[in-house]
Amino acid sequence: LPDRETTEEVEAETKDYSDVPKWKQWASLAMLFIVIIGMIFEKQIGISMHIMAVIGALLLVLLGVITEKQAYKMVNWDTIYITAGMLTLAGAMKSSGAGEAIANAFVNVFGSSTNVFVLTGALYLISNVLTQFMSNAACSSRSVYRSPRASAQTRKRS
Repeated sequence: LPDRETTEEVEAETKDYSDVPKWKQWASLAMLFIVIIGMIFEKQIGISMHIMAVIGALLLVLLGVITEKQAYKMVNWDTIYITAGMLTLAGAMKSSGAGEAIANAFVNVFGSSTNVFVLTGALYLISNVLTQFMSNAACSSRSVYRSPRASAQTRKRS
């Protein structure tokens, strides 16, 4: 089973933010809206969404709303690692031709069917079969690359 915190540990880590200065609260709220507006007008501004999010996070650190250590702790490293692993797997499927073979097989079997239920069932079946292999890759990458937070929790327990 994955490392999950118990309810008591989560409640113990719940922080009270009532002592945070008002200017920090307003600055973080303003930065949130600025980043969202920047993402909405991505094409007009010429800055992509992910860069806009990084700029917002950097400005929060530079303004002193959060510290570098707090920003680092807020990153969900498990998501980063799984996304990187899935991008690698997708690249491998594309370069090996496996993705095209799967798509061609799908079209050959269900290409003439317009029944929504049949197509949805087929996509469900294909995704279930493929995730059996993808999940193993994600699990092995998780065991190799552990987040600093997970490593710290493991050290606390031992």
